[in-house]
Amino acid sequence: MTALKSLRHAVQDASEMGRRAQMRAALPYLDDLVKRGTTYEILVSELSKLAMPVRVESLRMALYRWRKLNRTNAAEAADHTPAIPRPLQGQQQAAAVGALTSGGSRPTAVGIPPGVPVREYLRQLRNTPVDPDEEARRDREWRKAQTVRNNGEK
Repeated sequence: MTALKSLRHAVQDASEMGRRAQMRAALPYLDDLVKRGTTYEILVSELSKLAMPVRVESLRMALYRWRKLNRTNAAEAADHTPAIPRPLQGQQQAAAVGALTSGGSRPTAVGIPPGVPVREYLRQLRNTPVDPDEEARRDREWRKAQTVRNNGEK
Protein backbone atom coordinates (compact mmCIF):
# COMPACT_ATOMS: atom_id res chain seq x y z
CA MET A 1 0.00 0.00 0.00
CA THR A 2 1.42 3.37 -0.92
CA ALA A 3 1.84 6.22 1.53
CA LEU A 4 -0.88 8.20 -0.23
CA LYS A 5 -3.38 5.34 0.13
CA SER A 6 -2.40 5.00 3.78
CA LEU A 7 -3.04 8.72 4.22
CA ARG A 8 -6.49 8.39 2.66
CA HIS A 9 -7.38 5.44 4.88
CA ALA A 10 -6.15 7.21 8.03
CA VAL A 11 -8.21 10.33 7.29
CA GLN A 12 -11.31 8.31 6.42
CA ASP A 13 -10.98 6.17 9.56
CA ALA A 14 -10.78 9.27 11.76
CA SER A 15 -13.56 11.14 9.91
CA GLU A 16 -16.13 10.51 12.67
CA MET A 17 -13.83 11.93 15.36
CA GLY A 18 -13.50 15.43 13.99
CA ARG A 19 -11.00 17.51 12.10
CA ARG A 20 -8.29 17.55 14.78
CA ALA A 21 -8.32 13.79 15.07
CA GLN A 22 -8.14 13.50 11.30
CA MET A 23 -5.12 15.79 11.21
CA ARG A 24 -3.39 13.87 14.03
CA ALA A 25 -4.02 10.61 12.20
CA ALA A 26 -2.70 12.06 8.93
CA LEU A 27 0.47 13.73 10.25
CA PRO A 28 2.73 10.64 10.25
CA TYR A 29 1.78 9.90 6.64
CA LEU A 30 2.12 13.54 5.62
CA ASP A 31 5.57 13.67 7.20
CA ASP A 32 6.59 10.55 5.33
CA LEU A 33 5.37 11.99 2.04
CA VAL A 34 7.24 15.26 2.61
CA LYS A 35 10.43 13.33 3.39
CA ARG A 36 9.96 11.49 0.09
CA GLY A 37 9.84 14.80 -1.76
CA THR A 38 6.12 15.49 -2.16
CA THR A 39 5.42 19.21 -2.17
CA TYR A 40 3.15 20.82 0.38
CA GLU A 41 0.87 22.10 -2.40
CA ILE A 42 0.18 18.55 -3.59
CA LEU A 43 -0.55 17.44 -0.04
CA VAL A 44 -2.91 20.37 0.49
CA SER A 45 -4.81 19.52 -2.69
CA GLU A 46 -5.02 15.85 -1.61
CA LEU A 47 -6.34 16.86 1.80
CA SER A 48 -8.90 19.12 0.13
CA LYS A 49 -10.13 16.12 -1.89
CA LEU A 50 -10.55 14.28 1.41
CA ALA A 51 -12.78 17.09 2.77
CA MET A 52 -9.98 18.49 4.93
CA PRO A 53 -9.25 21.95 3.53
CA VAL A 54 -6.04 23.35 4.98
CA ARG A 55 -3.64 26.13 4.02
CA VAL A 56 -0.03 25.38 3.06
CA GLU A 57 1.32 27.44 5.98
CA SER A 58 -0.98 25.65 8.43
CA LEU A 59 0.22 22.29 7.17
CA ARG A 60 3.87 23.34 7.49
CA MET A 61 3.31 24.53 11.06
CA ALA A 62 1.39 21.38 12.00
CA LEU A 63 4.18 19.17 10.66
CA TYR A 64 6.82 21.26 12.41
CA ARG A 65 5.02 20.91 15.74
CA TRP A 66 4.39 17.21 15.21
CA ARG A 67 8.06 16.55 14.44
CA LYS A 68 9.16 18.59 17.43
CA LEU A 69 6.81 16.67 19.75
CA ASN A 70 7.91 13.31 18.39
CA ARG A 71 11.59 14.20 18.65
CA THR A 72 11.04 15.11 22.32
CA ASN A 73 9.00 11.97 23.01
CA ALA A 74 11.59 9.75 21.30
CA ALA A 75 14.40 11.26 23.37
CA GLU A 76 12.43 10.78 26.59
CA ALA A 77 11.61 7.19 25.67
CA ALA A 78 15.27 6.46 25.01
CA ASP A 79 16.34 8.03 28.31
CA HIS A 80 13.65 6.49 30.49
CA THR A 81 12.94 2.94 29.51
CA PRO A 82 10.43 1.73 32.08
CA ALA A 83 11.11 -1.42 34.01
CA ILE A 84 8.67 -4.26 33.42
CA PRO A 85 6.52 -4.54 36.53
CA ARG A 86 6.50 -7.94 38.15
CA PRO A 87 3.58 -9.21 40.22
CA LEU A 88 4.16 -9.18 43.97
CA GLN A 89 4.41 -12.55 45.63
CA GLY A 90 4.20 -13.86 49.16
CA GLN A 91 5.52 -11.46 51.81
CA GLN A 92 5.83 -8.56 49.36
CA GLN A 93 2.15 -8.82 48.49
CA ALA A 94 1.14 -9.05 52.15
CA ALA A 95 3.29 -6.01 53.03
CA ALA A 96 1.81 -3.97 50.18
CA VAL A 97 -1.76 -4.87 51.11
CA GLY A 98 -1.04 -4.12 54.77
CA ALA A 99 0.48 -0.75 53.93
CA LEU A 100 -2.51 0.20 51.81
CA THR A 101 -5.05 -0.80 54.43
CA SER A 102 -3.31 0.55 57.54
CA GLY A 103 -4.69 4.11 57.59
CA GLY A 104 -1.79 6.25 58.92
CA SER A 105 1.33 4.54 57.62
CA ARG A 106 2.66 3.86 54.16
CA PRO A 107 5.32 1.68 52.55
CA THR A 108 8.83 2.37 53.78
CA ALA A 109 10.70 5.14 51.99
CA VAL A 110 14.32 6.12 52.28
CA GLY A 111 14.88 8.13 55.47
CA ILE A 112 11.44 7.58 57.01
CA PRO A 113 11.34 4.86 59.66
CA PRO A 114 8.76 2.13 59.04
CA GLY A 115 5.51 2.54 60.92
CA VAL A 116 5.88 6.31 61.37
CA PRO A 117 3.15 8.36 59.69
CA VAL A 118 4.45 10.90 57.18
CA ARG A 119 2.92 13.91 58.96
CA GLU A 120 4.49 12.87 62.27
CA TYR A 121 7.88 12.39 60.61
CA LEU A 122 7.71 15.80 58.94
CA ARG A 123 6.72 17.43 62.26
CA GLN A 124 9.72 15.81 63.96
CA LEU A 125 11.98 16.91 61.13
CA ARG A 126 10.73 20.50 61.37
CA ASN A 127 11.28 20.61 65.13
CA THR A 128 14.78 19.10 65.01
CA PRO A 129 17.40 21.73 65.86
CA VAL A 130 20.04 22.29 63.17
CA ASP A 131 23.65 23.02 64.08
CA PRO A 132 25.20 25.05 61.22
CA ASP A 133 28.74 24.02 62.20
CA GLU A 134 27.78 20.34 62.13
CA GLU A 135 26.09 20.75 58.76
CA ALA A 136 29.17 22.53 57.34
CA ARG A 137 31.43 19.72 58.63
CA ARG A 138 29.21 17.05 57.03
CA ASP A 139 29.17 18.99 53.78
CA ARG A 140 32.98 19.26 53.74
CA GLU A 141 33.33 15.53 54.39
CA TRP A 142 30.86 14.70 51.66
CA ARG A 143 32.62 16.97 49.14
CA LYS A 144 35.99 15.47 50.06
CA ALA A 145 34.64 11.95 49.57
CA GLN A 146 33.15 12.95 46.20
CA THR A 147 36.45 14.45 45.07
CA VAL A 148 38.36 11.33 46.06
CA ARG A 149 35.81 9.12 44.31
CA ASN A 150 35.80 11.22 41.14
CA ASN A 151 39.61 11.37 40.99
CA GLY A 152 39.81 7.62 41.51
CA GLU A 153 37.48 6.94 38.53
CA LYS A 154 39.67 8.77 35.98
